[in-house]
Amino acid sequence: MAVELDYNKMDNIIIKLIHKHQDDEGKTLLRKILFDYHIVTGKHWHEACKDTLTKYLKARGNLYKYHRGTSAGTHATSLTDEVIFKFPEYAPPKKSGGKSEEEMKKMAEEAERKRAEEEEKAAKKKAEEEEKRRKQQEEERKREEAKRKKEEEARKAQEEAERKRLEALSEKEKVVIQQQTAKVNMESPKAATEKKENRKYETTYEKIDTEVEHIKVKDTANVKELTEQLTKGKETSEEKARAIFTWVAKNIKYNTDENPIPCRTVEEVLQNGKALSCGYTALFKRMCQEAGINCVTIVGNGKGAAYYVGKDITSSGHTWNSFQVEDGTWRLADPCWGSGYHRNGEYVHEFVEWLFSPDPEDLINSHFPEKPQWQLLDKPITLEEFGNKVRVLDDGIQAGLKPESHQYAEIECNNENLLTMTFSCYENYEFLARLETYENEYSGTTIENLLMVERIEKTKLNVHYIFPHVGEKYHCKVYGRERGANGKYRPLIHYVVSVDENAMMNGVANGFPMAVSRDHHVECGVQLLTQKYRIHVVEDKNYMAMQVGLNQDSDLKPVLKEVIDGKPGAAVPNATLVQRVPGENYVTIQFAFPRSGEYQLGLYVKKLNDPGNFNGGITYSVFATFDENDDDQRVMDGFPTFYAQYKQYQANLITPLTGKLRMGSTYPIQVSFPKGNDIVKVALVQNKSWVHLELNDEGIYEGTIPLIDDSADYKLYVKKESLDAFKAICLYKVT
Repeated sequence: MAVELDYNKMDNIIIKLIHKHQDDEGKTLLRKILFDYHIVTGKHWHEACKDTLTKYLKARGNLYKYHRGTSAGTHATSLTDEVIFKFPEYAPPKKSGGKSEEEMKKMAEEAERKRAEEEEKAAKKKAEEEEKRRKQQEEERKREEAKRKKEEEARKAQEEAERKRLEALSEKEKVVIQQQTAKVNMESPKAATEKKENRKYETTYEKIDTEVEHIKVKDTANVKELTEQLTKGKETSEEKARAIFTWVAKNIKYNTDENPIPCRTVEEVLQNGKALSCGYTALFKRMCQEAGINCVTIVGNGKGAAYYVGKDITSSGHTWNSFQVEDGTWRLADPCWGSGYHRNGEYVHEFVEWLFSPDPEDLINSHFPEKPQWQLLDKPITLEEFGNKVRVLDDGIQAGLKPESHQYAEIECNNENLLTMTFSCYENYEFLARLETYENEYSGTTIENLLMVERIEKTKLNVHYIFPHVGEKYHCKVYGRERGANGKYRPLIHYVVSVDENAMMNGVANGFPMAVSRDHHVECGVQLLTQKYRIHVVEDKNYMAMQVGLNQDSDLKPVLKEVIDGKPGAAVPNATLVQRVPGENYVTIQFAFPRSGEYQLGLYVKKLNDPGNFNGGITYSVFATFDENDDDQRVMDGFPTFYAQYKQYQANLITPLTGKLRMGSTYPIQVSFPKGNDIVKVALVQNKSWVHLELNDEGIYEGTIPLIDDSADYKLYVKKESLDAFKAICLYKVT
């Protein structure tokens, strides 16, 4: 027997709206429910319910079925057989079909049975996934512990081998080593004082890298001979260290064997051509010493391939180096991670340039030394702070991505379900973002239309997120690539956000129109200054205005289309107007809706000197509701028809903006032009009747359109001092 259905006031409204808009299959688009719900109740959905409409419908599966569409705006719902059994008058045409009450009852019971089975399967699957994840984490913990022990064993063996090597040196050589060691131990290491803002890790060592990367080892046991060959002709300690770093990183591969046998001496590292991190650092240190460079091995924690946001940072299983240059300051280097990285579980042997002499502020995101002085920071951080800090990945460092608003990888949204992150970045990179459900520590299902990337300055980035549910966690990721590159966007940074179950819900039904970070948007300086959400409801008027940031050397073309039966039609003529205040980096766009209904609004941009087509990507949905017979609500009868000279002369029409002038009426008219133009006359012409406008003290041409008693069109003409003839800039219809 079907369960007793639980209804409330909200359900009674939704059921009626589904019935009102359902197709032959009983399906109703969610956007139609959201639109009518606001009309019926006077409230937007998110004002009446803290859950999204989608979550609400799914949570009440005994009343509603959810049908995921192929794209945003096509998701739908329908009534379950249980509801139709209780309310047969709400059945769609194909559902009623002459079925008896007994048949409808059986259908409802069968639907309830299937729903219960699906819930049981889902719960079982979730429990299995949790157990699988727990086992994977335990296995990963064991592998890391085994690896740490191998590293420690190899490090001790290398230290013992180095001790024996030093014992075998001549007394003169011992004195030199002892002096170097004493100097390192006595000094408090200091980083370079000169720091670049948004330091670019562009190689300045191309000549050195080219010279040394293909040098082969002739005598694998002779580290000194190899060092001399690599550093020959190099004058400074930094140049010598760079030559050693490049050769080690490009010629020694990371040991990915399941049960690696660590190299116990640097000679073994050279001979085998692969090593764990301690092998890289031992070789780098030894070669630096052979070159007369003070160098130390740093032991600490690394956020490596097995790291994920929220993972406990406990054991020290990684090593890297620091070397000293002539001015007494110390530089950092990680030849192990500089030799490659893990991607999708596979090791990629590829040179990572930034890990030679990185800014300590960058390296502390992923490297935490046991001895705090080797952070080389003015104010060293604690292990807890290191564990909390968000890790900027290798490609993020190369893109100059630095978090300005959120330094920690785990974020809590306690007040609302909205979040904006701010980053500094390099100008020559472009960015995308991704919002995912939290299904495991690394990833989840991608959520569309609830995030937006916005370039607010050439070197500053905002990423806006809307979280669809409270009481849940999400992955927030940023990706990037160098502008003009054809490759994939690479991961740059990764956060996990928890939304408190009591947080206020905002903007979920709307979402964002798009990620405003495509090449043409960045080049044209596009910013959504006002309407940032994708869906807008305009009430009791037939027009809407918005402001969009736009460089002065760029152009914007808005297009308004009426949506009929869920599909956008042709562009509505004379329905848009773009105006720019001279000298400002933004435009004001106005839209006039010819009748109540749903509209699609698109924004397209390009450079003024670009002869090609406009580029799109920003699309809104607008629901306009107004009384078409009320002159107070139907303010705009479209806009005037604008000619090419309107934009060419940078005209700014102030009034009247309506495209249709009414018989028996008079209108004030005002229009302005940028300062310094050579416009000398402005006139409004109907048939052969001319009304000349006067230039006032504010630089505005103004006048009055006399009582209209002729149905002929009006044209606004402009004469420039450099031209003999008047040129029409716009046209008004008379009705």
